[in-house]
Amino acid sequence: MTINRLTWMKLHGYIAVFFLPLALLYVLTGTLYLVDVKGDAEVTRFPVETITAWPETGEDAEDVMTTLLEAKGLSLPGSMVKGRPNDYFWLGLRSSAHLSLKNDPGAEVLNIELVHQEYDLMRSMVEIHKGHAGLIFRIMGIIFGVFLTTVLVTGAVLSLKSVAMRQTSYWAFGSGLGIVILGWVLS
Repeated sequence: MTINRLTWMKLHGYIAVFFLPLALLYVLTGTLYLVDVKGDAEVTRFPVETITAWPETGEDAEDVMTTLLEAKGLSLPGSMVKGRPNDYFWLGLRSSAHLSLKNDPGAEVLNIELVHQEYDLMRSMVEIHKGHAGLIFRIMGIIFGVFLTTVLVTGAVLSLKSVAMRQTSYWAFGSGLGIVILGWVLS
């Protein structure tokens, strides 16, 4: 079974329209990030004196962090990402939290710091771009990547099927590939 040109055009168009809002968000945040506009965050640091033992597991750390944040009137953001040893990070769409041990976990007195950040709108959009905005945005980002590839391939198929566009399409592809290779070599 072959797919006719009209079917390719419909597939291309519907996928493009569905993902346009997410694509614009990624383009905007990616471009701003490249020109060093990353948004801002209100950072609050709290010394922690109530923990007598450093949490060994992510579940223990989550329990400790939830208790500490609730005492400050805050909630645990997003999902946990274990960073380095002696550090626990939670990243979310609108905020992040970091529990950090500043000395040896076997020390008699633990030097622990809790850092909480509330993001502004731009920083929240960058977190979507980076994949830290929760499961829905993560899944949509992965699906968007697959369908962006599909849209690019269907666009290429449409241009290569058109006799009037075929030669120019080959030149455009070669130019794009050449720039990518040149960028790779010169980096």
